[in-house]
Amino acid sequence: FPTVFEFNEDLLLALLDNLYSCRFGTFLSNCFLDREKHLNATTLSIWRWVEQNYARFLNPDYAEYSEGPVIPSVNPKNIKVWEGYFARFDLSQLPFAPGSNNPTVYYD
Repeated sequence: FPTVFEFNEDLLLALLDNLYSCRFGTFLSNCFLDREKHLNATTLSIWRWVEQNYARFLNPDYAEYSEGPVIPSVNPKNIKVWEGYFARFDLSQLPFAPGSNNPTVYYD
């Protein structure tokens, strides 16, 4: 569905990267009231940062879709690894077992 979503993959990657980074207070605390009471004065909101970088996250191929809900196939043969997230780092830089020339054998 490359034209159905207004935002691109970069927004999802940014949200995932910052989920545990503690850079933004948006994902800290247990609820909105706790964040409002303790964190708003000392942390930034990720949504303000997204607004400031709005153009970076827009899908240039977006076209308004009004044909009802988008229902992806859940057939196991159609499920693919999200390469943009899981394969975005150079795997050749990961440590491999000593004595092995095969970089696909990693330490546990």
